Parts: sequence; C-alpha cells; structure tokens
Amino acid sequence: MGYKSSEGHTNHPTPLDSLTPLRAMILSSLEGTLYNVDSDILRSTCGLFTTMFTLPQPLLHTIEFPDPTLCVYESDSILPTFLSLLYGHHISIESYSLDHIIQLVSLAEKWDALSIVENMKPILFAPERRGVDPLRLYALARHFGWDREARELSLPLLALNLHDPRYRDSILGTISSKHVKPLFDLRQRRINIFGRMLDSPERFISGNR
Repeated sequence: MGYKSSEGHTNHPTPLDSLTPLRAMILSSLEGTLYNVDSDILRSTCGLFTTMFTLPQPLLHTIEFPDPTLCVYESDSILPTFLSLLYGHHISIESYSLDHIIQLVSLAEKWDALSIVENMKPILFAPERRGVDPLRLYALARHFGWDREARELSLPLLALNLHDPRYRDSILGTISSKHVKPLFDLRQRRINIFGRMLDSPERFISGNR
C-alpha cells in the first residue's frame, strides 16, 4: 500500500503515520521516489541495515522530510518489489523476467538479505528457466557457491559454442577460470566419446569397413 504526500512524492509500502517516529524510515530511490519503511523490518531482514543502525547515525532529517531519509541509489524498477519481499508480501516472482529476478537477487546480496537470496534460488533454477540463458545462470550459481545447480547446468551448456564472442567477451569473463575450465573439459570429453563412437565398427558398421 502507498500514498501520495502533499509534495507529490510517492510513498511505499507503509503509510508513515502508522509507524512510531523511532521506527519510521524513508528510503529515496535513484529517481527520487520516497518509500516509507519500518526500520525494524530493515534491521531484521537486511544485514546491511542491522550494521548501519548500530553505528552513530548522521542527521538524516530535512525541513521538507522531517523523518529520517536515506538515498539508497536503487531504481524504481526494482525497489518496490524488493521492499514488498522484505515485508513478506506474496508476489508471483515466477512470472518475472530473468533480468528482473537477477536484479532482485543482486540487490538482496548488496543489502545482505540472505533469506531473499535463498528464496529466489528455486525460482531461478526452475526447469523451465534453465534453457533460457544457461550460461548466465551458471555464472550466478558459481558466484553464490551453488554447486549442485552449477553442475546441473553443465549439460545444457554443451549446446552453446563457448568460443562465441557473445559469451567469451561478456559472461565468461565474470566466471572464475577454475569454473570455466570444467565446461571446456566436459565438452572435450563428449567430443572424444562421440569420435570413438563414430570409429566403432559395432556402432557404424558400413562406415568403418
């Protein structure tokens, strides 16, 4: 839920007057949209704010906005959804694009919201998504240390030409070499197996006489 302030700023997801002054916090997006949030929710769900609220606080009040205001430099395209997740609202994330979900996971990592990262994992690696952009998902799995998901993506990756500049110059560059090498090793093993099958008279009798 949200409301428009008298200055015309959009406020989400909690009306400010429902919070005590000590709990009210206003987050300002990259576009300048203001989001009223409960500081207790930020503290309990995000390690970043847990740490922040234990430190001496700078003066965040202004004449225009008398409640604590913090610019988080995050876009309106992602912040409302993310805050709703922090509040525990039910959102059909499954219908979101891969780009949007990865943005949510990246913000969750930045704010140290580990529960959101873990909740996103089964959605990211659902069977219907694995064929959409397997290399990008593989990079994400390796980044977070999700070994099982990374191994399961190795087979779909056999269909990609990893020497293609589209992959070599972008996504592969974000993956550690120790995790890229197994992909090329797997491809080479499959090529060798296929070569032995082609040379086998038991499998291809007419071609190997």
